[in-house]
Amino acid sequence: MEQSACRRAVLQSRKAWTLLSKKEQRQPKERRNEDLRIAELVRRVTKRSYPRLLFQCAEP
Repeated sequence: MEQSACRRAVLQSRKAWTLLSKKEQRQPKERRNEDLRIAELVRRVTKRSYPRLLFQCAEP
């Protein structure tokens, strides 16, 4: 009976460690995706406003 409880405790700790490990692996991916979304927005804004910026900065 005691072995069974010990075995269950070990299995639960492994499961908890696995879940933590997966969460840690997912966080950089989520951060990378967020960075890509921000970069895409900046690219769109830059793409639209760049000709206007050149026109405004051109010498008269």
